[in-house]
Order: sequence, then C-alpha cells, then structure tokens
Amino acid sequence: MLKLNRKLEYALIAIKFVAEGRIQTSNRLVSAKEIAEGHGLSFDVLSKVLQSLTHRGILVSEHGMKGGYRLCRSLEDINLRELSEIVVGPVDIARCLQSGKSQTPCNLESNCNIKAPITRLNRRIIDFYETILVSDLVADSSSESYLGKPNFSTSFNVESSNAAEVLR
Repeated sequence: MLKLNRKLEYALIAIKFVAEGRIQTSNRLVSAKEIAEGHGLSFDVLSKVLQSLTHRGILVSEHGMKGGYRLCRSLEDINLRELSEIVVGPVDIARCLQSGKSQTPCNLESNCNIKAPITRLNRRIIDFYETILVSDLVADSSSESYLGKPNFSTSFNVESSNAAEVLR
C-alpha cells in the first residue's frame, strides 16, 4: 500500500552517494552527473531532487568546473518525514487529507464515514516516519562506521498493533 516515491528513492541514493564521497575523501564534492551515471538515474529528476535538498539545507552546492554537492547536516538529524516532505510533499495517505492542496478533491468527502480513522492512521504513519532516521535507511555493513548501526526500535511496534488500535 505505502511505497516510496521515485523522488524519495533518488534522494536516498544521492544522500548515500554524497555521504560515501565525504568519507572516502574528506568533504569531496559529488556532481549530479556522477550520481546519475553511477546509479542509472534520470539526470533531470535527480537535479530537481538535489535542488530541493540544497534549498532546504540538507546539501550545499558549489558551482564551477570542480563544483558539486556535499552534506551540510548530519544524517542522524534528518528523519524520513522531513526528507519525504522536502522532495515529495506532505505525507497524506488519502486525497481528503490534502484539502486545499489537491486539484481533484475527493468526491466522497461530504458523505465519508472513515475520514476520522483515516486521519488518525495518517497521524500514526507520520509519527512512525519521524522515528526513522536517514542514517538508518542508507546504512549497510560497509557504511556503519560513518552512519552508525541501523536502529529501528520505536514506540510504533507493528507486531503489537492491530488495525483497531491504530484507528482508535
């Protein structure tokens, strides 16, 4: 049901690539072309994602022949909700939660009997996204030294939550 948007995937790929460049060579700048070619990404989409990340203070860009991008915030200070909102927009699981933002409003909204539980579910998802650090998402066995070990322990325990509890 919930899946990562392509822009969010690109953001994670780019952030990991830039972070690895920083470790390999202290604060090495990484170009959009280098990321796109290295991972088979659309250069145009990636450029827009990098621009958003730069505008919101995740990356710094330097122009010129030897220009590129580098991280300007710790990955442990960025959660999935913030990253998602930067590159995709608000975390809204249903059209009715996008009131005023959507070009096509939900035609069921006036007679909807599930808006309140859907709103609560959306809040739980947002809360969960806030517990997931970007450092955890881009970490792997070769990068634990600079990102820390992944730790998904949160107060949102999927095994102990059932649908009725989530929607209350």
